[in-house]
Amino acid sequence: MEAFWASLHPERPSGDDPRQVALALSRFFADLRKNIEKSRALRWRTPLFRELDPEIRSHLETIQRLLDEILPSLPPGPSDKLEELKQRDQALRKATLALEQEERLTDLPTFESPKLNQFNYFFEGWRRGLLPVDALAKFVREYRLAVEDTRREIEQAQSNVNPRESEEEKDAVEQAVAGVEELRSALAELTDKLPNGPGACEEAARRILQSGQSLGSVFHALEQCAPLTDPCPFCGGALSLSGRCRSCGRRLPHLEESAGGKSEITSSFLSNNCRAVDLALLRWEAEPENTELWRTFQEAVRTFAQHVVTGRQSLEMLATAVDRPIDSQHEMRLKEVELKEVGDAFQSALTLLSKYSQPTEPPLDRLDGSWREPLLAAELKLQELERSATPNP
Repeated sequence: MEAFWASLHPERPSGDDPRQVALALSRFFADLRKNIEKSRALRWRTPLFRELDPEIRSHLETIQRLLDEILPSLPPGPSDKLEELKQRDQALRKATLALEQEERLTDLPTFESPKLNQFNYFFEGWRRGLLPVDALAKFVREYRLAVEDTRREIEQAQSNVNPRESEEEKDAVEQAVAGVEELRSALAELTDKLPNGPGACEEAARRILQSGQSLGSVFHALEQCAPLTDPCPFCGGALSLSGRCRSCGRRLPHLEESAGGKSEITSSFLSNNCRAVDLALLRWEAEPENTELWRTFQEAVRTFAQHVVTGRQSLEMLATAVDRPIDSQHEMRLKEVELKEVGDAFQSALTLLSKYSQPTEPPLDRLDGSWREPLLAAELKLQELERSATPNP
């Protein structure tokens, strides 16, 4: 919104086209309305929320209407509508800030696991009469599916235990299997007792929180266990029995969600540019409802595109250089071919990512991750070519 007012400044306009800024604002508030509508079902119905929620929805609807009405006459636009737009925007910020502050001051304990924090928020909201049971039931269904995936990963790890492992390591594996089974059992018990009300579910909820925390220390012990036979699918490094790669640090995603430890999103790409777009995508995929993370991913794709274009231009300059060897089998010409293959891999990744990030709102489907492997291989090839071009000291 500040960019919009700056574009309309009577003495020192920013230089941005007010129409383009207004269109971007309209898309932003449309996304914000959708996001707020989705999150309403998951937010505690506190007295403050019941007071401010209708105001926030009214402000958002009016802001979008005003932007549509102002747009045809920009610049400068009708002064009365601009003044109302400013007032509505300020009121919206004040209301949303008040709700954010209330959320931060919630008297709930903090767990290392994001999953446990989410579960406790939903359960306590239901127990206190601030959330309908449907919100908790939906989360528990999703949590059970994630735990089932974790159980399968752990059982596979158990079948690959090195016979020469210490008793301490074998015990950690057994504890992990038992811990996941206890979490499954507690979630099943809670599901069965939900129709009986919060009082009947308190013991099952306590078991879920306790077993989730216990799994955190168990998985920490598994980090030190001997590696699995299969290599890391991301970089080829050795995996510990917990599923974390000893080389790139990435972990099997289901263990990351349910182990009770802090989730770490990492990337195995070598360059800052590739790693930035990969991390932006991974972070958004971890929180698909977060539109800010979606916009961060889109920005990362744009930056990635700039680097790809620069690289392609450099390659084109090589092809027209005056000292370019005529012999197609010359070492320099062969490396040029390899560079083109690297450039094609980067361009293919960009084409896919750009198409994926074009919509004004996140798509329903997800990338399958197949774009990473060719790009990782291209990075390694580029690194090899750069080393061969550097003279030995």
